[in-house]
Amino acid sequence: MTYRAFIVDVFASEALAGNPLAVICGDEFPVRQRMQGIAAEMNFSETTFVRLPARDGKYAVRIFTPVREIEFTGHPLIGTAYVIRRFLGARDRDEIDLETAIGSIRVGFERDADGAEIAWMQGPAMQLGKVLPHDLVCESLGLTVDDLDSDLPVQVVSAGTAALMVPLESADALFRARLDLAQHAALADQGIPKLVYLFCRETRQAAHDFQVRFFFEADGVREDPATGNGAAFFGAYLLEHRPDVAAGFDFSIEQGHGLRRPSLIRLRGKRLADGIDVQVGGSVYEVLQGEMLDA
Repeated sequence: MTYRAFIVDVFASEALAGNPLAVICGDEFPVRQRMQGIAAEMNFSETTFVRLPARDGKYAVRIFTPVREIEFTGHPLIGTAYVIRRFLGARDRDEIDLETAIGSIRVGFERDADGAEIAWMQGPAMQLGKVLPHDLVCESLGLTVDDLDSDLPVQVVSAGTAALMVPLESADALFRARLDLAQHAALADQGIPKLVYLFCRETRQAAHDFQVRFFFEADGVREDPATGNGAAFFGAYLLEHRPDVAAGFDFSIEQGHGLRRPSLIRLRGKRLADGIDVQVGGSVYEVLQGEMLDA
């Protein structure tokens, strides 16, 4: 069976920036072991597999890191929706529905004020979990209590996957941070995820609102150049802990500069009478396309 293959950069303001993604498309999914092998070969933070055509208007998608399958993450779904719309016969659709392990995720497409196309992913239902004392996480991050923002909590947020939100006082603290898995082991034994989203208000460009880094475990510690699910979790976190933005916000987030993959993530949200609405957006750039020879 032949599989079409694409590589795109997500949350990129220019080519070869943002977070690279491989998208593999075919009539059926390869067997799971083969999908895992392909994801390891690609060695991006994630690779997605799409089953064509859509069924009941939804495209089935599976997501793999180099070492395991995961239920939900952001930039792969945004990039996958872009590929489906651009290359797989859905150009006339302004919304793409993706069927994932946690249910249907919708990605819509809009033009911003400058005319750039932005793909917007609707955030799934998210749960705010355990709050940790600030001093409990410092050692595993190579930081001190003074490096953390005392006005905001350290908290787990989840939707299929989960991440630990860590507020920092400065960009200096952000770029000194590291994730030490050995030090984190005691927290992991308590169910604290090995995915850490660190953020601060100090940005490189005054027009932007936050600067972030995201660490995760995949055969050691890796750092993500741009993180969509982390941004969605961050939106839910802000709506819980920043009453001043509950009526609505539209933020821009810098990420990836230390990896020489500058990324810009858009985040908007508001509190509703019956819950919250969080959307994560960004631009997508095409890098290459071809065929998998032995999928």
